Amino acid sequence: MTEQEFAALMKQHNTHVFRFVRRMVGDEAVAEDITQDAFIKAWNSINSFDPEKKFSTWIFQIAKNTAVDVMRKKKIPAISAIQHADYDGEIIDTVADVTPLPPQVLASAEQAHEVRQALESLAPHEAQIIQLHLEEDMTFADIADLLEEPIDTIKSRYRRTLLKLRAKFAPK
Repeated sequence: MTEQEFAALMKQHNTHVFRFVRRMVGDEAVAEDITQDAFIKAWNSINSFDPEKKFSTWIFQIAKNTAVDVMRKKKIPAISAIQHADYDGEIIDTVADVTPLPPQVLASAEQAHEVRQALESLAPHEAQIIQLHLEEDMTFADIADLLEEPIDTIKSRYRRTLLKLRAKFAPK
C-alpha cells in the first residue's frame, strides 16, 4: 500500500475512529492523541493488514486496543459510549435562539433529547453496539470481530438493547 492510498483511507476513517475513541475515553484531547497513535500504529504495521478483510474493522481494532492501553496507563475508567452525548449535541442545546420554534421543530428537539437520555441510560457495552451499528454503519460481523465476541452474542445484545429502548418509549 502506498502512502497516498493510506492517506486516503485515513481521511475516510479518521472521523469515525475519533468518535469511537472519544466515546470510549470521554476526553476529546485524549481521543485525538489516541486516534493519531492508532493511525501511526496502523501505518507501521501495514504489512500485517490482510487486504481480504475490511480496513475499517482493522483500524477500529487498533484504535480500541490503543485506547485500552492508554486508559490502563492513565487509570482512566471506561465511560459509556454515549454518556457524554454533548459531543454531537443538537444545536438547540447549545445556542439560545430567541425566535419561537414551530411546534414540529420543538417536538423533534424534545424527541432527540428523550432519545439521548435513553441512550445515556444504557450500559457501556449496549451503547457501544448501537453506536457501531447505527452510527458507524458496521455490520454485526465487523462488530463481533472488533469486540472479539461471537456474532450471535452481538446480535442478541443488539436486539435486547433495542427492546429495552422501545420499552422506554412505549405509551404508559
